[in-house]
Amino acid sequence: MGPAYQVISVYERDRKLLEFLDQRGIRPGTRFRVRTRNYDGTLSLAVKKKNIDLGGPATDKIWVAKSTIAASLLTLINST
Repeated sequence: MGPAYQVISVYERDRKLLEFLDQRGIRPGTRFRVRTRNYDGTLSLAVKKKNIDLGGPATDKIWVAKSTIAASLLTLINST
């Protein structure tokens, strides 16, 4: 599995896409990992113990940043 990311914002005016993402737990603040990048351009994500597949049109609207919580947690564990 790939590195951890966090959703920073979702840039979209289409209410149906926003509802689609929200129903899958994808909203600002959500942390996830990229499970696989598929040959057809879709991404398989691990979000809150669920696997979610998203196509390019949806993923283009999701702004993310690398999440540092995994590194911070690992640092915390190693320091005790």
